[in-house]
Parts: sequence; structure tokens; C-alpha cells
Amino acid sequence: PGVGKSRLVHHFLNLGIARQTTVLQTSAEPYDRDSVYLPIATLLRAELDVRPGDDAAMIRDRLDARLSSRRDLLEAAASLLDLPASNEPGSWKDLEPAVRRRRISEAVSHLIFMAPPRASAPIVIIEDLHWLDEDAAALVAGLTKQARNHRVLLILTSRERVKGDSRDVHTLSLESLEPLRAQELLTHLVGDAPDMDRLREIVFRRADQRPTPLFLEETVSSLVEQGVLQGERGHYRLTGNLDVLERDIPHKVEEVLAARIDRLPREHKHLLESAAVIGMEAPRELLAAVTHLDMDAVLRILSDLE
Repeated sequence: PGVGKSRLVHHFLNLGIARQTTVLQTSAEPYDRDSVYLPIATLLRAELDVRPGDDAAMIRDRLDARLSSRRDLLEAAASLLDLPASNEPGSWKDLEPAVRRRRISEAVSHLIFMAPPRASAPIVIIEDLHWLDEDAAALVAGLTKQARNHRVLLILTSRERVKGDSRDVHTLSLESLEPLRAQELLTHLVGDAPDMDRLREIVFRRADQRPTPLFLEETVSSLVEQGVLQGERGHYRLTGNLDVLERDIPHKVEEVLAARIDRLPREHKHLLESAAVIGMEAPRELLAAVTHLDMDAVLRILSDLE
């Protein structure tokens, strides 16, 4: 974690080519294993422009229109979107699990790959495949094989190597920074003033292994928040006690992030925790509802957290 997979995707999406086409993006989370197809359902909601609070009848009408040539897949797609299922004999609930899995896979493929004509090829992004359960992973593997036959760019990220035919998958491996490159990044972040030498030494000594870019960036941000560093990015000066600093610098990026969250004001922490529970996409209206904050307060806190 922290090697830069999501950062690379973020920068790609900021390129001109990504701004001129449809982007469908989702991410798996550790808790998704209890909600098998949750990341896939997120893709479908984006493709169908389904938003929180949309009427079930309206969503089903969209499915009817998009699956008019594959009525057999209607209930499979409806199940992914949590729409009420039919209770009639022989309906979706009565199908064998293997049949349901196959139809879900076919429904997802049809809705994504057989979408109405677009001006340019869509980009489908699925991050953190390592958190997918077996069924969802098999579905994504099927999408990978089918993508080569359609006008679509499929981007997958994982801590593990993505399996697939070499004709279907082009792999870009990201490794932890070499010591020299890590030193260069930290110098870029804090500057090269003489009093930064010991800071760099402490940071690298505290790291359990070769530090990732995220670890270095979050460590510097944490030190700025604590008042240990003052100034501007790339031109900081040391204003804290290095002996205390050496004791308090975390070993891992998870510890750095946890410490930063603990220092947040109570209102900010509550909003962030609520957003984490909601998932990768947390609509502002939903955040306002669950935190009992007005929209102005939600927007202000989100701006602060950025």
C-alpha cells in the first residue's frame, strides 16, 4: 500500500484524453467481501446514472430500455441495484447460484460493453482487486477477456499481479522507491536546508522498510500539522524538538494516517468516519443527512479536509 497505484490513476484522469470521454470508476474495499458485487454495482449505477434517492420504478425503466434485447438479464441487473425481485415461481430467487452468477456477469458485460454509441471509447476503472471476493474477481476476469473485443479502456489496480492472457493485459508494475529516489523525494518535499539532514535520517531510520511515496508525503504533512516544520513545501525549516520527533514518527503509513485523523477537530473526524462507512462515493446530500449537518457545514469541512 502507498506505492502510488491510485495516484497514477488520478493523474491519468487529469489528462485531456480522460476528460473527453465517459469514465466509470469503482474500488473494492476490505468490507466488500460481505457484499459480494458492491464494487460492480457501483459501476452499473454510474453507467445508468443512478443516484441516491432515485425511484425504483425509474431505475427499472432504464434497465428495461438498456436490456430490451436481453430480457433474460433484467432480474440479474435489478438484483445488483437492489431492486425488488419477483416472487413468482421460477423467478430470480429460484435459480441455481451458478446460473445467477452467469447471468450477473452477462448483464454487467452487456450494460458496459453494449452501451449506446459514444463519441469516444469509455474508460472503466476498477481499483484494489485484491479486496474482491472469488465471485466478483471471476466477473472482473471475464470483463478483462471481453474488453479486447470492444471499444473500451479497462484499467485495473491491485497489490497482486492481475492474471490474464498477455494479449488482454498490459501490466505496469510499481515498486517501492529505491533509497536514492526516496531521499530525492523527501528532499523535494522538505527542502535541502542543513537542519533537514537529521530529519531525513530519522524518517528513514523509523521506516520499517523502503518508504513509499505516500508514507513520505503523509509524514511531512503530519509534521507540518504538529508545528515541527514551518514554511512552504520544499522550503521548510525545523521548529520542533528532534528528540521528541524521533520517538513520535510512526513506522508505517497506516499509523501516520491514523495519527492525522486523531488530530482532526471532532466535527471533521465525524464527517470523515461517516464518509468511510458510506464507501468510495459519498454524496454530499447523504453526508449531510447522516451527520445531521447543513450543506454549508459539509462543504466547509470537505474543503478543510482537502
